[in-house]
Amino acid sequence: MISAAVTLAYFWTTSEIQQSTYIPNKTYKLTILNTNEFNLDTTSDYKVINQGLNHRQELIKKIRREVSAEGGKLLLLSGGELSTDDDILNLKQLNQLGYNAMTVSPLLFDEPINTIRLQEAAADFPFLSANLYESETGRPVFDAYALFDFDGLRIAVMGITGQGSFSDGISEYRRGIELMDPVLATSELIPYLRRQADIVIVATHAIHYPKPEKTDTKTSLPISNLEGIDLLVGNSTLAPNSKIQGSESSAALNTTPLYPSIRRIDLEFRNGELKKTNSIQINMITKMEPKENINF
Repeated sequence: MISAAVTLAYFWTTSEIQQSTYIPNKTYKLTILNTNEFNLDTTSDYKVINQGLNHRQELIKKIRREVSAEGGKLLLLSGGELSTDDDILNLKQLNQLGYNAMTVSPLLFDEPINTIRLQEAAADFPFLSANLYESETGRPVFDAYALFDFDGLRIAVMGITGQGSFSDGISEYRRGIELMDPVLATSELIPYLRRQADIVIVATHAIHYPKPEKTDTKTSLPISNLEGIDLLVGNSTLAPNSKIQGSESSAALNTTPLYPSIRRIDLEFRNGELKKTNSIQINMITKMEPKENINF
């Protein structure tokens, strides 16, 4: 087995600091949307499933129009859980909505790697994980990060797979895949990303708890204490008193899978300074009427 430290040293090599390309004295408006998992396996009511997906689509389209009308840019990130048994169909829906990246969840490996590669091929966006690698070769299983350029403003989105149920031995398809310590992977890659981008975002999947009665055992993610992260999104286990100001938590899944949510964070960047202007959790109850669904 190749050690995590050797793997990181090999793939995240030192590079020169990239010269800033953002426009001086311009105020950039950036909106981050992060959806938690839309896993509705506990219901066989396809009407409820489709209604929930339709509500998500309408909400995202509405926010996208608002952001565009104000001259802003939008990054749409997925928490890594797919909605239905038809994963390819689900990915096509995400393509239509213009998702930019998806953080890998341990539950992805409930399917063999060949199936996962078919899912990747069906997606118009990258699957991200900086801490999953092959035991034999030490190679990353997925891209560690994605870079985006909005009129000269460079944004790095790094994916981190939470430990969750990855090492519980349930899925035979996880054999040969090693889960690197999230803190080690993040701390090693962040300095590299800081040389490449003006804004660094760490996205981690919304952790899945198959049995709701066990959700009271959640603990805070130690990544929230690391330096160099502008925004941490998508984790449902951040403690309320987390030290990092940029942390944003998706809704904890301790009620019912029929209550998915979207986290919206509005940011402004000007001359190297980043500030958060708005942050809101939008809970979507799938049994709502469409006219009541979008509620700020």
